[in-house]
Amino acid sequence: MSGPCPGWEYESPSHSHESTLLPRVESLITAMYATNFDSLKAMRDTRPAHRQMFTGLTPPLNPKYAGNYRGSTVDPCLEDKKVWIPADPMVGSLPKDVATHMQELSSVMAEAIVELDGKYNKMALDEFSNHLIVLGCISLELFLRIHPYVNGNGHIGRYILTVMFKRYGFRFTDAYPIDPKPMDRHRYSNCLSQHRRGVTDPLHTYIAECIDRSPGPARVNPALLGAA
Repeated sequence: MSGPCPGWEYESPSHSHESTLLPRVESLITAMYATNFDSLKAMRDTRPAHRQMFTGLTPPLNPKYAGNYRGSTVDPCLEDKKVWIPADPMVGSLPKDVATHMQELSSVMAEAIVELDGKYNKMALDEFSNHLIVLGCISLELFLRIHPYVNGNGHIGRYILTVMFKRYGFRFTDAYPIDPKPMDRHRYSNCLSQHRRGVTDPLHTYIAECIDRSPGPARVNPALLGAA
């Protein structure tokens, strides 16, 4: 490489991210409703979704920032790309650990989803949603703690939650979109930070408040859960 590796702020004035990113997110949401959509695969490996969202919004010389983890060898700048979140030093796996941590998260999430599938038709939806919220918050917080991408981690975290909840017929209100960022960002960030430190109720409450309960989720066919 000639010169230092750049950071990545896709929201910079040089990128018309609003006109580019939102239609891509809408396309990803539309894909969730296709009969052949594999929700478990989409949650376990978010690199295709990240690539679809952010291709063309990376630094010009670093297109591989889109769709690849920190620590990847596809771009020398990714190999040792650390993240530093001043507000929370707990965030950000070391680049060399990102792929392993993401594989571990993927396996744990897949096992939990299979277990949750088994509960789906055995309890009322309101009761089931409590179990779903707990799993969703754990998955979201662990993903954001790893911070696998140079940027766009918040979008992908919300994508994971949207896919997970859609699997069981739930959706979020406009208070919790994939793009743009959540309306109450300060509260959301505080809830994530508290969850990271073992205080889980605030994030559970926040996510519960963001579920669209009118007219209420329709129960999906349980037979489809094992295939999607």
